[in-house]
Amino acid sequence: MDWKNYMTRFRLNFSWIDPLGAKGDEFRATWAQLEIIVDGQVLSRLLDDDLNAVRNHIYLPLYPVAEWLAENWWSLFYEAETDAPRPGALERHNLRFAGEGFFLPDLGIYPVGDLLQLTWRSGTRQGWAGEFLRSGSTTLPRAVVKGELNRFVEAVLARLDERGITDTYLARTWNEIHNLQPDQLDFCRTAGALGLDPFSLNEEAVTAIIDAHEQLEKLPGFHEDVEREFFQSANLDCVREQSHDFFHTADRLVKAAVPVNGSLSSTDLKLHSDQQPWAEGYRLAREVREQLGLQDHRFNGLADLKARVTTSDLPIIDMSPASLPRAAFTRTENRAAFGLPQSSFETGRIFSFARAVGSFLATSRSLGIVTGSQTYEQKMNRAFAAELLAPAHLLEDHFAGRLITDDSTEEIASQLSVSPLVIQHQVENHGLGKFNF
Repeated sequence: MDWKNYMTRFRLNFSWIDPLGAKGDEFRATWAQLEIIVDGQVLSRLLDDDLNAVRNHIYLPLYPVAEWLAENWWSLFYEAETDAPRPGALERHNLRFAGEGFFLPDLGIYPVGDLLQLTWRSGTRQGWAGEFLRSGSTTLPRAVVKGELNRFVEAVLARLDERGITDTYLARTWNEIHNLQPDQLDFCRTAGALGLDPFSLNEEAVTAIIDAHEQLEKLPGFHEDVEREFFQSANLDCVREQSHDFFHTADRLVKAAVPVNGSLSSTDLKLHSDQQPWAEGYRLAREVREQLGLQDHRFNGLADLKARVTTSDLPIIDMSPASLPRAAFTRTENRAAFGLPQSSFETGRIFSFARAVGSFLATSRSLGIVTGSQTYEQKMNRAFAAELLAPAHLLEDHFAGRLITDDSTEEIASQLSVSPLVIQHQVENHGLGKFNF
């Protein structure tokens, strides 16, 4: 990996300036002009309505930005985006909430595996005479972003120290972050995955998280990746119950597993985790169809999908509809079993099963789960399921010369055993046409 090149792709450039009439010791000491650069784009570039001019930097105190980074340090790097966002997630992950009212770009930061997804949007905000001009998205190694943000906070603390301002909330929090033992680090990452500040939890919350961790460690086929996926989707209010439910599900899966000697064990796939997760999901699904001779096949329900991609006698155990995983699988040597929550929506069960198959084929773990989070694996298995069930080339043939309407979308969705929403996403993501709803 070319780390030097990566390091230049994310920069927070700043210089200290006269605070003029600013109030507050921390604010006056850290007043600066700030330039934010990601992938060559100047995110801080804005149209200043008062000056009727465009500039690349913003003026503000850096103390509240550094304080926001320290407060949200663990969530920024370990709390994945989810289908149903947790309370306060936007405020924890978007830079525009970092300045205590000062005008900052709309920059979202979320972990995706060992990468961070950075997404920025142009726009203005009520009460400010200006408009940020850049929009875009990229992924960068977590270590690169973390290193630059660490440098930024250290510079703010050094500036405060130069001005004789010590024992601030920022200094105390930063000291806690950088003086943790290995087991404390693990706890902080877990709390961060739940969207929590590990330093402000009460004893009951700490005990619940530790109990859940200890329960997951007992899982047959325990793997740190599975624990991470679990906590990134779990809910603190019931995390202990969710971990116990998952343990019993995994135990049932192991007991139900049968030998797999067919398609599920014959495909030869390799996940390229340095690629975009959606691209990998599409690629793996196409390889599965090709290796199994299913290029133009339209799956007729869950039984057909299971028989052709796995084996007809593969057990699928029923899980509680309230279960945290949307699907799960286990494998021991050449034995396997899958689990799906009970549901009245057959297309939802089919899609969840296809997602689980994607993770099963792309990893070598003994245990895996499908969740509502936007981690690397979950993004990959969503794309895998969409392309396996509703491949782009079949949709392109179906819509050739036709308007993409509600009726035509529902027609092909019914033929492919998926929901119309899967078809819509496939059409949009593959650029197959425009909808005429």
